[in-house]
Amino acid sequence: MSRNDTLTTVEQTVKTTPERDSFGEPVLELADVTKRFGGEPAVESVSLDVREGELVTLLGPSGCGKTTTLRMIAGLEAPSEGTVTISGERVAGARDATPPEQRDVGLVFQEYALFPHLTVGENVAFGLGEADDERVEELLELVDLEGYADRSPENLSGGERQRVALARSLAPEPDVLLLDEPFSNLDVRLRKEMREEVRRILKAAGVTAVSVTHDQEEALSISDRVAIMNDGRLEQVGRPEEVFGHPESRFVASFLGQASFLTGTVVEGGVDTSLGLLDDSQLDGSIEEYRGAEIEVLVRPDDLRAIPCPGPSTHGEVVHRQYTGPSFVYRVELDAGDVVHCQHNHATEFDHGTRVCIELEADHSLAWYPAE
Repeated sequence: MSRNDTLTTVEQTVKTTPERDSFGEPVLELADVTKRFGGEPAVESVSLDVREGELVTLLGPSGCGKTTTLRMIAGLEAPSEGTVTISGERVAGARDATPPEQRDVGLVFQEYALFPHLTVGENVAFGLGEADDERVEELLELVDLEGYADRSPENLSGGERQRVALARSLAPEPDVLLLDEPFSNLDVRLRKEMREEVRRILKAAGVTAVSVTHDQEEALSISDRVAIMNDGRLEQVGRPEEVFGHPESRFVASFLGQASFLTGTVVEGGVDTSLGLLDDSQLDGSIEEYRGAEIEVLVRPDDLRAIPCPGPSTHGEVVHRQYTGPSFVYRVELDAGDVVHCQHNHATEFDHGTRVCIELEADHSLAWYPAE
C-alpha cells in the first residue's frame, strides 16, 4: 500500500439501549462534590448518580481522587462543598454529615479486615443486629462457601477470604456497597476468577455498588458503567464499551488500552496522514471546522497491521516487540515521526529493524482530537 492510498475501514453501526431501561431510580447521588486538603482540591465538582442494582467503577491513576470520593460516600471524609444523598436522604454536605455507622452503606476493604478470632460464620454475622443463622447460611451459599461457617479465616485462601468479606458486607442488606481496590491482594490468575465471581454475587444480591480501582481491565470487565477520573475531576462516565471505543478526551483515550495517535491534516473529504487519506466517514463526528488544521486520530493495536513490503513504499520500522502469549504487539516508528502499535497473531514474527507497511483494519469509527 502506497502512502497516497486511501485507507478503508468497514463501517459499523452500534445500536445503544438507553441505560435507564436496565436499572431503577438513583440510590446514590453526588452533586458537585468537592474535597480540599490544605486548600488544594483532591476532588473537584464531581456529580454522579448510581442507580438501583448498578455497579459503577471509579477508575483512574493514583492520586486522581477516586479513593477520596469513596471515603466521602462512606462518611470517612466530609465534602468541602456539594452533597451526598443515599436513598433520597442527604447524608453529607459542607456543614453537616451523617456518621458512617448511621449510613446504610457496606464497605469491602482491600485487606478484607476479617476478625481472626471469629469463625467464618461469626464474621458474616458481625454486621447483623442479632444472631441469624439462616441469613448467614443464605449468604455463604450466595458466595459459594456452604459448610464454611465453623472454619477459621486463617485457614482460607485469599479468594475465600474475599468472599467472606463480601458476605459480611452484604449481611445487613446495605443500600450501597463500596469496594476499595477489592482484587489488589490477589495473584493475577485468581484476580480474573474473582472478578467474574464478585460480579455474579453482586448481581444475584441485587445490590447497588461502587468500586474503586486503577486496573483498566478490572473496571471494564465487571462494571455496568465506568467513571474515569483525572486530577480530581470526572473525565467521562459511560458503559465500558462506550468509554473504550469513544473516549471523549485525549486523557481517556491514552489511559484506556495501548493508545497510539496518528497525526494528520484535515483536507476536503478526510484527513491526510502519513499512511494515506483517512475518509471523514471513518471518524467520530464532524471534522469540517478543523479544515487545514492538524488533528490526532486514535488507533489501537488491533486497528493496525504491519506487513512486509519492498523498498521506498514502506511506512516505518519495527523498533520493539512485546510477546503476550496469544499475540505479538509491535511498536513501529513511522518515517513521518508518529509511533504506532500493531497486534499480530503469535505465529507472525518481525525482527527488530524490519521495514514494514501499515494497514488500517479498524471496523469501527475512530476517535480524534485537536493536535497538542
